[in-house]
Amino acid sequence: MDKTEQKLIKKITLGIVFGWFLGLIFLLSFLFGNFTTPPVRIAYLLSGLIIFPPSWNKIKDLLKFDLSGIVKFFVVIGIFVITSSLRPLFLSDQELNTLTTTKTNTTITLSPTLEQEIFKIGDAIQRGVIGMKVNSKVIDWHSSNQFDKPRNPGDVFVVVNVTLVNHGTNDLRLSGFWDFKLEDANGVQRSEAISAGIGLNKLSGESMTALSPEGIITGDLLFAVPDDATDYLVLHYKPLASFGKPAKIELQ
Repeated sequence: MDKTEQKLIKKITLGIVFGWFLGLIFLLSFLFGNFTTPPVRIAYLLSGLIIFPPSWNKIKDLLKFDLSGIVKFFVVIGIFVITSSLRPLFLSDQELNTLTTTKTNTTITLSPTLEQEIFKIGDAIQRGVIGMKVNSKVIDWHSSNQFDKPRNPGDVFVVVNVTLVNHGTNDLRLSGFWDFKLEDANGVQRSEAISAGIGLNKLSGESMTALSPEGIITGDLLFAVPDDATDYLVLHYKPLASFGKPAKIELQ
């Protein structure tokens, strides 16, 4: 056998056989699998393209680099870890309606008004994997520290106490998963006040906290509002990363 004939012979290794077998399983699962959430389906597609030798040969020719078998293994693991963390964000309404939690003498049960746009104090609200309830409001709150005051002389502090629950199946970091704004009687939506809030249990102070599945936390949101604009207040919840619908809670 000369050198030309040797080049035409492709060595069949266990890795190639494994790649064909597992790659076909992933790709066929992507095409015919019954998935309830898009991220899982996408994970099977990406994993199949990486593992299946013909598709990976096209990709590496396009990208001009190759990956070893062990690197491919960790890449696939990473894909499934990331997509599984996104799965709770795509739960169906039926799944969400079955979720309840009872902890620390606080119960949040999803109400039939899941899709309603405007809520009241005490209503149970579900947005994405986050369950919430506004417990109370206090207008013209005063700190025990005389220097802890609104920046504008004509403003007063408004405190809104809320309870949050992680109805997902993975840990949920509190930082960046919601955005609360308070709308005053003039229609101005205000972000949380920059204040120490001494004497309060501010949720903004829990930015590094994570909630375990079915974890629950209660805390205060602090806003500075003009004294003459507190007759009508609405708390706006605008999800940043939970893919849930916004909610309005009338604080009357």
